[in-house]
Amino acid sequence: MRRSSERILTTHAGSLPRPEHLTSLFVRRARGEGVDPVVIAKAGREALRAISIEQKAWADAMGAQFGAAKLRTAAKTIEQIRRAVSSRGLPGGQ
Repeated sequence: MRRSSERILTTHAGSLPRPEHLTSLFVRRARGEGVDPVVIAKAGREALRAISIEQKAWADAMGAQFGAAKLRTAAKTIEQIRRAVSSRGLPGGQ
C-alpha cells in the first residue's frame, strides 16, 4: 500500500486515509485482541477531523488558484474586447 505524509491518498472508492494509530487499533481488533470500541470510535473521529481540515485547506487552495486563473482570463478577454471595439471606432472602446 502506498503511504504519504505529504499527500492525501485514497482508493477509487474514496475511503479516507487512516493514521497508523487507528490502523493498529483495527489490526488488534481483527486479531481478536481486546480493544475498547470507545477508543476506536474516538480515534476514528479524530482521524476524520484531521483529514477534513487537510482536505478543506487543499480545496480552498485549489479554489483560490483556479478562481484567480478564471479572473485573469476574464480580465484578458474584456481587455481584448475593449481593444477590438476601440480599433473599430465603436462607442464603449475607452
